[in-house]
Amino acid sequence: MAGPDQESWCSDRIRRDSRLNERHYGVVQGEFKDADHVQETYGADTIREWRRSMHAKPPPLDESHPHFLPSPAPRTESLADCQRRTLDCFYDAIMPALMDEEGLPTPADERVVIVVAHSNTIRSLMAYLDDVPEEVRFTSMITHHPSRLT
Repeated sequence: MAGPDQESWCSDRIRRDSRLNERHYGVVQGEFKDADHVQETYGADTIREWRRSMHAKPPPLDESHPHFLPSPAPRTESLADCQRRTLDCFYDAIMPALMDEEGLPTPADERVVIVVAHSNTIRSLMAYLDDVPEEVRFTSMITHHPSRLT
């Protein structure tokens, strides 16, 4: 978190939080969801449901999967799971840095916090903050476009 002046920038204030990681896609983790072999194995409708439904999730991966990581890493996630951990990060880390944290060179009323994350993570946070109804929450969203929330 850097202030408006370049001299206030400090890499010590860059924070990484695994709760902002991309959603975990279970057995299709690391695969292109539109790849022929993925579509043939699981079916286009099933994959669409996993990607767009709030609560559907792919089957979990196991220890033989090349992207397996031990606990506490998830083995699969729904969009609701992704949103839950993203909101935990928002309330535990982002909001305090924006409003409450002491000892920063920029006063709280002048702070800007930049959140960089993957599309499902950002979409889930923005959908919550903008109070988007669940049935349209994850249909589509412009990505790679900075948004300013005030």
